[in-house]
Amino acid sequence: MSRCFTIGNCLCTTIKGPTREKSTLALHSPSHISIVGGGLAGLSTAYHFLSKVDSTEAGASVTIYDKYDVGEGGASAVAGGLLHPLSPRGKVAYWGLEGLASTRELLTEATRFVPDCILRQKLYRVALTEENRKILSGTASEILPTHCKWLEKDEISDILGIDDSMGGVELFNGCGIIHVPSYLKGLLAACREKGNVESKIIDNPAELRSQTHERNTRLLEDNRLN
Repeated sequence: MSRCFTIGNCLCTTIKGPTREKSTLALHSPSHISIVGGGLAGLSTAYHFLSKVDSTEAGASVTIYDKYDVGEGGASAVAGGLLHPLSPRGKVAYWGLEGLASTRELLTEATRFVPDCILRQKLYRVALTEENRKILSGTASEILPTHCKWLEKDEISDILGIDDSMGGVELFNGCGIIHVPSYLKGLLAACREKGNVESKIIDNPAELRSQTHERNTRLLEDNRLN
């Protein structure tokens, strides 16, 4: 989870869990925002803000608040780092390809500073049930042949040493395995190249999130009235 608010006159997006709750308010060229949460969502927000802010805006800056140093703790720091566009069932996730492309752009920036944050340029999904086999093989042959290839049981056994599978898919073309803590540190460095970014440690991010939500609600109401 990550929340953003401003030290100026802009209201930023709230990202919460697997779904996105968005607060919309017109931007008025803010030069500074604060972000609660220095994980995957927070650093992506910081990078895109600094990329989109007017290049003539002097002193564009971001303050990131978190309980831990970037990449040192929290849910993002222990994420598995499996990068691909498939849902848990093996179908293409909603906005999966767009998310993959966007993440690869961020990875390109992060690897300029931390080259070893990409551990592997491909990965595998194994089918353990007949239903899963049908879905994965259909995804590979009909829906997404540009990113995955179906492998029979003996091929999975040779590659992964798994003898009781029903086959699986090899995912490539932007898919892979990421070392998330290294990626986060690389992305932070990329953000700092674009603007002034300060990371601050706070003991209770949840309390700050609550205060932010209340402030954002008031700003939205004021915007409706105006």
